[in-house]
Amino acid sequence: MDDAELKLLADELIRVMAGGDWERFQLAARAPGRFLAGFAAQLGEIRDVVLLDDDPDSATTAWSMVFGEVEDLDSRHPAALAALTRILRDLAAAPDDAAPVREDVVRRFAPGDTLHGSVIRTGTIRNLQFTVDDAPSHHPRSDFRDGTFTGPVQGNGIQNNNYYGTGPHHALPAVADWPQLDRADPVALGVRRTRKLPDEPVLPAYTERDCDAGLGALVRNAARSGGLVLVTGEPLSGKTRTAWAALFNHLSGGTRIFAPSPGTDLRTLPAVLRRRGGENTVVWLDDLEGHLGEKGLTAAVLADLVRETTPVIATMGDEAYDVHRFGAAPSARVLIGVEPVELSCEWSPAELARLDGNLSDHRLSGARHGRGDRGVTEYLAIGPELADQWRRAGRRAGAHPRGHLLVRAAIDLARCGARGELALDVLRAAHRMYGPDDVRAEQESFEDALAWATGIQHGVSGMLVPGRGENTWRAYGSLVADAEDQAPGFTSPVPLGMWLLALEAVRGVARFRAAVYERAHAVLERRAAGDPDVLMTLGRIDREFGDEPAAERWFRGAADAGSAEAAGAVGKLLAARGDGAAAIPYLEMAARAGDVEAQGTLGAALAERSLHWLTRAAEAGDGASANRLGDLSAGVGDNHEARRWYAKAVELGHEEAAGSLGSLFHEWNELEVAEHWYRRALAHTTSGTVYFRAANNLALVLRERDPDDPEIESLYRAAAEAGGTSAATNLANDLRDRGDTEEARRWFEVGHARGSYYAAAALAVMLWDQGEEAEAEEWFRKSAEAGHHEAEGILAELARNRPGAPDNVEG
Repeated sequence: MDDAELKLLADELIRVMAGGDWERFQLAARAPGRFLAGFAAQLGEIRDVVLLDDDPDSATTAWSMVFGEVEDLDSRHPAALAALTRILRDLAAAPDDAAPVREDVVRRFAPGDTLHGSVIRTGTIRNLQFTVDDAPSHHPRSDFRDGTFTGPVQGNGIQNNNYYGTGPHHALPAVADWPQLDRADPVALGVRRTRKLPDEPVLPAYTERDCDAGLGALVRNAARSGGLVLVTGEPLSGKTRTAWAALFNHLSGGTRIFAPSPGTDLRTLPAVLRRRGGENTVVWLDDLEGHLGEKGLTAAVLADLVRETTPVIATMGDEAYDVHRFGAAPSARVLIGVEPVELSCEWSPAELARLDGNLSDHRLSGARHGRGDRGVTEYLAIGPELADQWRRAGRRAGAHPRGHLLVRAAIDLARCGARGELALDVLRAAHRMYGPDDVRAEQESFEDALAWATGIQHGVSGMLVPGRGENTWRAYGSLVADAEDQAPGFTSPVPLGMWLLALEAVRGVARFRAAVYERAHAVLERRAAGDPDVLMTLGRIDREFGDEPAAERWFRGAADAGSAEAAGAVGKLLAARGDGAAAIPYLEMAARAGDVEAQGTLGAALAERSLHWLTRAAEAGDGASANRLGDLSAGVGDNHEARRWYAKAVELGHEEAAGSLGSLFHEWNELEVAEHWYRRALAHTTSGTVYFRAANNLALVLRERDPDDPEIESLYRAAAEAGGTSAATNLANDLRDRGDTEEARRWFEVGHARGSYYAAAALAVMLWDQGEEAEAEEWFRKSAEAGHHEAEGILAELARNRPGAPDNVEG
């Protein structure tokens, strides 16, 4: 279809878009097999946004855009264009029920009126004769002298009843409206931003690439003679930044730069440049594949730009270059004469050496040391993408709350100094340290979170990078750098528990453990004053490294700030060192808080201190202290030391110790010596524990020598009446043996009342022998309840032998 016919189609489409046939057209165009659904959608957007706009020139602009769409359809889908023609023919033959879509875009006119500007009139144009002449503007002209206007008519001005439509090209801005190079924003022109750091320029300093000298020569030559300079390379290899640096370094700052959006119609660009006056100009086409095509940069347009001595600086990915360069596509004619400057993601040793001279910029130093096996430009480009994705996952409801915490845990462990690969179990434990955030994490499974965090982004890396070991991971370097540089969104402090977990995670790796130690002190010491939790953490870290004095200082500070846990740690350290006096106040604080180990250590420390002071007192002449030392020695089984202190006590006038000496000799079966000390104790006391113990024990000594000694009963009775439990039971046994069961029962009951389960059992036996079996069983029960195991066995036997009891014996 020739140009004139395409223009007629554009005229008819404008009529349909402005009138009542629009809905029928959409239905017809979207029918299966016509391939016009996308075309109709594009027309709908032009109709709604441009054609029906209040701007007086809206019809002119809309016609131009519709004509461009028709041209594109003709070149790409001839069959679809034929279907479009049939649809419009059918609509024109249908009964006319057209109506204006919007009154404010309809300009009504009477016969003979002269109209200026764009016009849309409702109705259908019938019996028209279309002609195309050599009008200066090359606009299509429709001769309506023999026509009747009954539908929408679109035109631009009237002259001799001829209606002119707009030209086929979008208007490009005049050169004077292009920005100057030194005021252009490289990020807006396609240069990828890097990590955001406070008080830093948007882009880090440029590091010269090996190709820069040759690229610069090409740019300078193109500035003199025109032509296309093309930089190609792998994704994220730095093509745009390198091209921009060449542009900026080799063209004057006043050069006017034109950077059209992809798909912009460039066919009138040479004409625009011819009116530039004396301005220096450059055309910037980042991602050139978006600017190729018959409306974009064609070989003819490029030739015109060369004639205008205007350089075209462009970038293109390797894959896109191969698609457009090789084959019979028209775009190959643009690229065939251009030798591209090629970039790689992998930097040469010379490039890395030049990068080392720019490491004052944290972003570049991070790229140099934290990129792992990726390229420098990949690191710089992917960093912001990963950071933005990670931040959004933590803010947005229903995103990846557990995945966000997994990555945060890996980042924080690296901040602690654990920069090596981390076992998955470590990350599992670490991501639980974030308090309220952990509640939201329950919305996502651990498996889904890990899959999200490790997913490869832009073909480069995930937020978590796999380690060499199985199921090991680490945070991507740029994320760690963001946290260390306090980039926005990365300013939260590391949980205190993370420092100790980091130490455990790198156990056995000396350099990482040293890094954790140094970072912990650098970070936490600034926060330590008055914070017991921080002080405790520092103490644990120093203790882990064997620095007990430093650990003790931190623990003391934490205890002084109110930490019972720290008090227990300090007390145990001091007690282990033998400094019980200093340990006791700390141990008491921890013991009151329920620290069981501290309670035991405190008891031992107090015992040790009591020995110290009792010894001082006894050696200074205090008999009671000597007697207490004797008790303490006997309590730990050191009877010889006990004898020494008891004798010392008696020597110092503390006669109560005589009974204790008697007990020692009694135990050694030296009965005469024991009798001597028991009688001495009785000679100096008339009541109390010492008295009844001495009396009862003396009776026992006499019984061993002569069971019929009459003094035995008097001693038992005196001891029992003085409050002795054992004496009451012993007296009852003697009375029972003599047949005085009534008084024996009374003293058995006294013994039981004073806590002797043996007295209750002995009374039960006596009652059983007297035939009082029911009462005897009751006393066996009382004895068993008091802890007498033999009584428990007797009760069980009685139950088995009771008539009617089940026979549990297996046959």
